[in-house]
Formats: sequence, C-alpha cells, structure tokens
Amino acid sequence: MRIRTVLISAAVTMALAAGAEAGSRLRGVTRIHPVNDQAAALLTDARQQSATVRNLIKQLEEGNVVAFVQVVSPEADGPQSTMRFMGASSLTRHVLIQVAECQAPCRRVELLAHELQHANEVAEATWVADDLDLRRLLMAKGYRDRDSARGYETVPALLTERAVRRENRATSRPAQ
Repeated sequence: MRIRTVLISAAVTMALAAGAEAGSRLRGVTRIHPVNDQAAALLTDARQQSATVRNLIKQLEEGNVVAFVQVVSPEADGPQSTMRFMGASSLTRHVLIQVAECQAPCRRVELLAHELQHANEVAEATWVADDLDLRRLLMAKGYRDRDSARGYETVPALLTERAVRRENRATSRPAQ
C-alpha cells in the first residue's frame, strides 16, 4: 500500500513540475483521473448509477482541484476510504482519493461520493495549498473522527454518502 502511495505521489509531483506551461492546456481537461482499472470501473459505475456523483464531478470540473482515484486493497483496521492532499502548483491542487476494494460495488460508489464531497470542500477553500491547510479546513468545517480510522469528518460528506445510499436503494428495488 505504501509503495502505491509513493508511486502516486511521484506521479503527482511530476505533474506539478509542469507548472505554468500546463495552464493553457487545463481548460477542458478532466479533473478526475482513475489510477487503476478498478478505479476506472468504479468511476464509470458511479456516473451511471448516481446523479449525486455526476453533480459532484461536475462541480469538481469547474474548479482547480485534480482528483486521482484509486481502488486499493483494504488495510486491517484501516479506513474504507480516504482523501489525501498530494500537492499544489500555481494552477492546480491535487488530491488522492482511495476506496477499499473489499466493499460491495454500491458501497464503493457511496464512499467515492463521500470523498468527492471532500474534494469539493477543498475546491471551495481556495486557500488550501498543503496537508496542514487541509487539516485546518476539515477542523473548521467538521470534527476529528476518533471512532472510524478516517481522521477528520464533515457533515456534508456524511450526508452525501447517505444520499447516494438512498439513490442505490431506490434503483435496486424491484418495480411493482
């Protein structure tokens, strides 16, 4: 797991090195990037199944946050999903969203939505430029979550997760 995170960090660092040269090319370029095949499948499923996810992605596309999405092997007692601040340039800020692969497909969509909400919280807070700023944002908007291994939590992310759960249940009910 740590090796993957280091590799992702290296890739983001290389992307940041492009700096201002990339600025003119960023318009019209997607802000969501799957890191592995499982993440690509998750993003496809999430877009198809959830209006909430589609809206979160649309919001993210309008800002300067680039989200890398990765489905990872679960860690014992680790969080089901996380979002980490990876770096920033003068033009973009980069986050890494990780969702554990052991979850049921509909649960992975819920967790992705939860983390996309956090990414949008970062996008709204233009002053967030590093991991310490991210912690300050999450402390100001939310609370320290000592019960689940997530770290910090916000009510909007929890409500987003629940909204997608309701969408999943509504679409999985048999027609009568």
